[in-house]
Amino acid sequence: MLRQNGLTPAQFEEDMREDTARSLLQVAVLGGLQPDQAIAEALVAYQGETRDFSILTLTEADLPTGLPAPEEADLVAHYEANPGRFTRPEARRITYAWVTPAMLMDDMEIDEGALRDLYEARADLYRQPERRLLERLVFIDEAAAEAAFAAIAAGETDFDTLVAERGLSLEDVDLGEVARGDLAAEAAEAIFSDTESEIIGPVQSVLGPALFRVNAVLDASEVPFEEAEEELRAELAAEAARRVIDDLRDPVDDLLAEGATLEELAADTEMRLGAIELTPASEDGIAGYDAFREAARLAEEGDFPELLELSDGGLFALRLDEVVPPTLPPLDDVREAVAESWRAGVLREQLAARGETLVGQLATGATLESLGSVSAEAEVRRQDFIPDAPPTLVAQVFRLSQPGDVVLVPGADRALIARLDAINPAARDDPTTQILTQIIGQSVAQSMAQDIFEGYGQAMQAEVGIRLDQSMINAVHTQFP
Repeated sequence: MLRQNGLTPAQFEEDMREDTARSLLQVAVLGGLQPDQAIAEALVAYQGETRDFSILTLTEADLPTGLPAPEEADLVAHYEANPGRFTRPEARRITYAWVTPAMLMDDMEIDEGALRDLYEARADLYRQPERRLLERLVFIDEAAAEAAFAAIAAGETDFDTLVAERGLSLEDVDLGEVARGDLAAEAAEAIFSDTESEIIGPVQSVLGPALFRVNAVLDASEVPFEEAEEELRAELAAEAARRVIDDLRDPVDDLLAEGATLEELAADTEMRLGAIELTPASEDGIAGYDAFREAARLAEEGDFPELLELSDGGLFALRLDEVVPPTLPPLDDVREAVAESWRAGVLREQLAARGETLVGQLATGATLESLGSVSAEAEVRRQDFIPDAPPTLVAQVFRLSQPGDVVLVPGADRALIARLDAINPAARDDPTTQILTQIIGQSVAQSMAQDIFEGYGQAMQAEVGIRLDQSMINAVHTQFP
């Protein structure tokens, strides 16, 4: 073994001594390290604290005068102040020719005999025999099986209890869907001839005497050819279309090699011509194919079209006509988007202003409940999230110092006024808190150990005069493949 690893006995022994010495040194440096429990306790107290608070929600309906309609000057000012919101991303104007099996399926002639042959080949799918959902509990001998059956019949026990007494789970005895042919002859006859009993047995199974529990009876079913014909025809038509497309590959390659344009391909073959202004948001039609988007991204103006494959067996070729840089369209072209953006900004501002007014009323003696409908949240943790609320709500509530303090939290379409009702310290007897204490204690100990050992290593390097050039190490690493 040493020879296979390129070592001599002396080298191996030296490696072992060095490993042992390193372990002894690490134990000596870190042994007995006990982090101050107060650190973990403080972190647990911080992390385990919960808060109760009440929320008053303000929406557009709570604005006394509602939102004003934008004037033309408002739209112009908003459009000019926020060009980035309305600038259209870079687009690639692309002409393409493509063909997919779905385009050709309707033109495929399918022989009636082929449909019936496929139907017969799928007989197991379209003709389901009568089945049972079964569980089977096997016994060591016939007497034990009979005694168990008698105990169930007398009400002294049940099937689940017998399974548990054997140290098994219901998954262990579950057979799933079973047809007559899946069982031994005696068991199949007993189970499929009895349509009333839940527990059947004892009968001889392939593993010995057994009791069977019937959980459901699934009647035999058959999908006639006439009902399956449309599905079968679509499958055969798709296969035929893919064969046509495969036969099309070489002729199209030859035409492209001869300098044919995409327009000529569409005129001379089954391929269809199309054009698209492709952006990162495009996903309709051919833009829904990953292969097309990747080819369009890599295309350069002047490239010769290349025949490529689509994931469904189709083919395409494309030509990059123009790269349209990001452009800011005229206001008239994006007037609706500008109006919506202006309205959202004004709504946020007015909700915040209304909230500030109500906070002022609270400061002069009004109660939160007197200002509107209030909802309550209890025992909220720092990492919790309140549905339909601004994501900063919980963090802002935890910045409040005393019960009764309030904070205004503006959002996109609503503003919330939150009042702190109670500060609940971490429950020390809660199992979750105890687990958290252990985790944090271990984390603190590991962090301290890592820092101490790293500091010790740096001191050793300084003492013996070793200096590591990290920039050189990084440069070497960048050379590795």
